[in-house]
Amino acid sequence: MRLKERRESNRRRLAAFLIIAAVVSAVWTGAWAETPEVRPSVLAGTWYPRDPKELAAQVKDFLAQARPPRITGRLKAVIVPHAGYVYSGRTAAYAYALLQGQSYETVVLVGPSHRARFSGASVNLQDYQTPLGRVPVDQDLARRIIEAGGPLVGSRPEVHAREHCLEIQLPFLQTVLGPVKIAPILMGDQDLAACRNLAQTLAEVLKDRRVLLLASTDLSHFHPADQAEALDKKLIERVRAFDPVRLHQDLAAGVCEACGGGALVTVMTAAQALGADQAAVLNYTHSGRVSGDNSRVVGYLAAALLESGSAGCSAVGADLGLSREDQQRLLAIARGAIRSGLEGRKFTMPADLPPELQRPGGAFVTLKRQDRLRGCIGRIMADAPLAEVVAAMAVQAAFHDPRFETLKRWELADLTLEISVLTPFEPVQDPAEIKVGLHGLMAAREGRRGLLLPQVPVEHGWSREEFLRQTCLKAGLPPTAWKEGAELYRFSAQVFGEDEEGRKP
Repeated sequence: MRLKERRESNRRRLAAFLIIAAVVSAVWTGAWAETPEVRPSVLAGTWYPRDPKELAAQVKDFLAQARPPRITGRLKAVIVPHAGYVYSGRTAAYAYALLQGQSYETVVLVGPSHRARFSGASVNLQDYQTPLGRVPVDQDLARRIIEAGGPLVGSRPEVHAREHCLEIQLPFLQTVLGPVKIAPILMGDQDLAACRNLAQTLAEVLKDRRVLLLASTDLSHFHPADQAEALDKKLIERVRAFDPVRLHQDLAAGVCEACGGGALVTVMTAAQALGADQAAVLNYTHSGRVSGDNSRVVGYLAAALLESGSAGCSAVGADLGLSREDQQRLLAIARGAIRSGLEGRKFTMPADLPPELQRPGGAFVTLKRQDRLRGCIGRIMADAPLAEVVAAMAVQAAFHDPRFETLKRWELADLTLEISVLTPFEPVQDPAEIKVGLHGLMAAREGRRGLLLPQVPVEHGWSREEFLRQTCLKAGLPPTAWKEGAELYRFSAQVFGEDEEGRKP
């Protein structure tokens, strides 16, 4: 009898073991549970407010303060930071503000695993809870990602349990998109092979779906502010150039830093495969600018990846036929003229200029430091060779813009140059003829005139009417002068700026 009882007890233990093994296997393969359990918030009361009203008010305040550039076309992906809201919430809002009024089936969030080490990537099948309510996982899509990802993609709920980088995004998503499903993915490996595998998986599964990709990452960690800004600028250059491969190379070499570098490279690569071919940098800051402690800071970036035909802050104006080589020559001329001025010598124009740069043309040269305007002066009349106009306006912007002090030699290293080559001016008969993102504008009356370049309203997110108002104010006229007899002229411009090589002093 005892032997029989022992056998029955062993049989039950074996059955229980097999059931547990089956459950573990089902969770890993994604074949478990029609209604997944809910992952509770682990950030409420610390990284963001616990009280729903306070949290909602804080998120809405961040969104109201954000002024991202206006974009058109399809937004394929956003890049957002994942620190506590007091530090990175304002920067994140620049990306989330673009989502207001948009509709997506699902948001696929990709971020790094800070707390758990594991191979491959993990897709969580649990719904998420925040003080603003429950955020459901798109079970069908999540399982498809797991199935398509092969052995490198599975589901490990334990690695998601305490991770902050995805949960921190949810109150923003709940606010701007309302009820929306998510597919939360954490990367254990962030090498290039892992990034490419996950990117190919996402591109395959997300094709023909109305889905937004989201990369969650902070930038450099715990450097003095000046070092952090230099590191982060390198990463931002790669993002702006939409070059995920070279970005990963720079991350691996320590040229720049990002805790979610793999997630960033993955989302950029997947977005490219899904049709995105432009990147717009929306906002950058670091924790020192918030706390006042610049001794050990963390960098934060908001950016957008756009499908062809979209217009971001670096994609405005017209194509006047200047080749990439022509643009680089003009930028080198502008920088060379400024350097000569700083060194107290006369600038010598290159002798082998192509005909396109010797034709008469009007142009503006814009100088920026740390994404802040440092000078901008131009000539609207096409009464001299374009190359000479660019050289002269670069010197004027650097040393004679009355709004700024004369440029100092130490500023040249992190100075960014942008050139706007102008088309001829056309009188505006009907304000409806003005297209934001394509046209620049000049207003004139009573001997006063003011001009704004095509990129200005895009950078500030102005409507056509606000663009008209601001142009009148630039002329020293009342903001409604465009309705009261002021002459209006529109023009376009081919706008281009320096890449990393061009910024070398």
